[in-house]
Amino acid sequence: MHVVGKDPIAASAEDWLHAAAHAVRDQMVGRWMDS
Repeated sequence: MHVVGKDPIAASAEDWLHAAAHAVRDQMVGRWMDS
């Protein structure tokens, strides 16, 4: 999982939500910094 560092099998729904949010945030910030 992105950022969270848990085994996908052991991850809860909230862990998946946080990982997805961090992944989206990282992509947005990366594109913002490149512009």
